[in-house]
Order: sequence, then structure tokens, then C-alpha cells
Amino acid sequence: MIEKLANERGKTADRVRQALKDLHITTPVMALVSNMSMAPGIPKEVNAEWLRKKWQSEVIYHSEGHIDLGGIPSDIAFQNWVTEKLNNPRGLLRKSISMARKEVRHDHLSYFIMTRWDQENACAERMRDSDDARTSLMASLWLSKSLLEQSRYLIEAIILYSGRISRNGIERITPGWLKFDPDEIRCWDTIPVDCAPIWLDHATEQFGAVLDNMRTSIIQKAAIQARETQKNEVRFLRLRNQSDRVALMQFHQMSGPWKRRQCLELMQTSLPLRIE
Repeated sequence: MIEKLANERGKTADRVRQALKDLHITTPVMALVSNMSMAPGIPKEVNAEWLRKKWQSEVIYHSEGHIDLGGIPSDIAFQNWVTEKLNNPRGLLRKSISMARKEVRHDHLSYFIMTRWDQENACAERMRDSDDARTSLMASLWLSKSLLEQSRYLIEAIILYSGRISRNGIERITPGWLKFDPDEIRCWDTIPVDCAPIWLDHATEQFGAVLDNMRTSIIQKAAIQARETQKNEVRFLRLRNQSDRVALMQFHQMSGPWKRRQCLELMQTSLPLRIE
């Protein structure tokens, strides 16, 4: 069973990597786009590599990894896209570039979210062993849902960060229960001491009404069963999330005008993950 689960990990990351290969742009077209990007009025941050990553990311994001350019070669599709964007400097491209300097902030935001999220998951996992059956069952239910949501978050983050196309992307896919004010988060180097666990409040909101209508004996039986059957599921989700995190970190390491994000030394700080 574990071997089967292990073989499933990383499929999304592999699909994104393959999509990037399928969207390969030849050297002559890259040289042409490089010349186009040096036209007067185009910000200096824009170059052929920046445009290529942005285009690839938009294609992957909108096609959910299933690439279909309508029979048009990737070189032609990319060149047409670049021409449209560079001819409209007041449109999406210019707006995106004007906010590029805030990319570090959003890398930091992503790092904070994953750290805090892991802490909430770990707290919920400990509470599965609570003597209170209601709390134990809510912890089991919430942990499964949280790990699945974390997996979806990582998948979308991989696609977004493969070309860093959306400065608001990470905030958009952040779970509502975990959201904080971005300007507040930007100033945090570590998790504030006064950040109390919030998983139980969220779990009560999600499952409390249902459990209130269940007999105590049923809740006790369900809590015991959840503790016994959830171990493999949790292990599999953590393995898959770990694989997707590796892919996400690889995208962080890609060269480009966002090297200034390294001033936060995010690459030297491993994301915490506890696998039992």
C-alpha cells in the first residue's frame, strides 16, 4: 500500500515540468524577442527570459497543465503573445511590471503561510489523541481536510511561481481561515508568540453543528476509528506535499530579475515537515 502511495507522489510537479518542456522556445525566437524587449519605453526588467516564463505560466495556468495551442507552434504562439503585450504597455504587462519589486514580499508571505499551516496541522494531529472524543474526532476530520487543501495550494503555487505571473496569486489561493493582513505579515521574521492555534475554531465551524446532533457513543466510536484508519492517508498526503514543495523550491531557484528575493534567505531555510 505504501509503495503504491509513494508512486503517486509528485505527479503534478512532473506534469508541470513536462509542460514547460513542451512549450520550449528556440534560440532564434528568444533572440528576436530580446531585441523587441529593448525598444524604447519598455522597462529594463523585461527581457526575453522574463517574457518566456510569464507566457509559459499563463498557458499552463489557464490550461491546467494540459497544453493545447490549437496546432500553432510554440515559437509562433509566444512571438504573437509578446507582440501583443509589448504593443500595449499600459495593459496587463505594464501593470504587472510596476508591481514586480514586491515579489520578495509575496515569497515571504508564502513562506509564512506554509510554516504556520504546518504548525496548525501538527497541533491538530496531537489533539487526535485527546481524551475528549469530540475534540479527537474534529482533529481527525480537520487534519485530512487541511492536508488536502494544502496539497491544492502547493499545486497552484507551483503553476503560479513557475513564471511568477500574479502578485496576488498566493493571497488569492490562501485558505480564508489562515489569512492575515499582508502588510502585517510583511514585517514578521518569525511567527508571533501571540498567534494562538486557530484550527480548533475552524474545525468547530466546519463540523460542530453535525457533531452536536450525534450521540456521544457514536462520536467515541468514530474518533477511535479515525485514529486507526487515518495514518496511511496522512502519510501519503505528507509525502505528496513534500514532493510538490521540492518542485516549488526549484522554481524559486530559477534565474531571473527576482534574485533580490534571496535577501530574505528563504532558500537557506528549510520548510518544516514532520513525517512519521
